[in-house]
Amino acid sequence: MTALQLTLLVIDDDLEIRDALAEVLGDEGYLVVTRPGGEEALSYLRRGHRPHVIILDLWMPRMDGWDLRSALLADPELEVQARAVDLVV
Repeated sequence: MTALQLTLLVIDDDLEIRDALAEVLGDEGYLVVTRPGGEEALSYLRRGHRPHVIILDLWMPRMDGWDLRSALLADPELEVQARAVDLVV
C-alpha cells in the first residue's frame, strides 16, 4: 500500500497545528482529512468514512480525545474500527 492510498484523520482544535500537520502529511502523499474536535470527527466517522490512521489531540474543548475514544468504543458500528485503526495521540 502506498502513501497515496492511506487516509489520515487529523483531529485538533488548534487550526495552526491542524493545518501544519495536513500540509506536511499531504506533501508526503497522504490523503489528509481534518476535523476541529471530537464531535465533528465522530460525525465524520458515523457517515461511513474509515481512515487508516487517526491523529488525535487529547485536550480539546467540548469532546476531548479521551471522550472521543470512549464514544468510538461504545458505538457498535465504530467499535471494530476503533480497535483496528492506528491511533496517534
